[in-house]
Amino acid sequence: MKHLIVIGGGFAGVRAAQAAAAEARAAGASLVITLVSETDRLTLRPRLYKAEPETWELPLRPALEPLGINLLVGRATQVDTVCRQVAVDRRRHPPSTIGYDVAVIAAGSRLQPPAVPGLNDNVLDVDTAAGARRLLKHLSRLQIGPGCSTFVILGAGFTGLELATELRGTLAQLHGPGFAEAARILLVDPNPAAPELGERPRRTLEHAMAAARIETRFGR
Repeated sequence: MKHLIVIGGGFAGVRAAQAAAAEARAAGASLVITLVSETDRLTLRPRLYKAEPETWELPLRPALEPLGINLLVGRATQVDTVCRQVAVDRRRHPPSTIGYDVAVIAAGSRLQPPAVPGLNDNVLDVDTAAGARRLLKHLSRLQIGPGCSTFVILGAGFTGLELATELRGTLAQLHGPGFAEAARILLVDPNPAAPELGERPRRTLEHAMAAARIETRFGR
């Protein structure tokens, strides 16, 4: 019986495992599928700019077990392509080694902050659910007063754009509409906003940012 191992419990990894299970069932083939994920929850990263980040984490098992997909919670530390084995660190359990016939690596991406002095100690992010929770906690603890109403967002890709346009609503929930309306939001990027979209959509974005009173600092 063939064994497929999928490394990564994000959208790509989960979808790869589900698609493989469906294909095997349609073909009448016997296939063991193991998904290796560092957590037993699927984080909806594209939604972490919104308030209540805990609502954007869903349990993985209900999406896997009905299809006969095994979930192994741990971190893949090594892939031996000669012996076809994956080493997995399971935290509270002894490390294990799993053999495979086919491996899919869908470990995803992680934020790599640029080498700017002070960045790691003073800047928050929404790259992970834990990071989104830290940001929300920081926003909720703001002392309303001079110097506390300017918010700088570094990066004008989809995440930065959505965070910038959603931020005023989050501030209104936390501190009231007066504070939110007075907030100054700056969006900084060395490139234009969402350069992959092209010129015409970018003009629409620029109008939307102006309507939302988001200041931009592009080319910086």
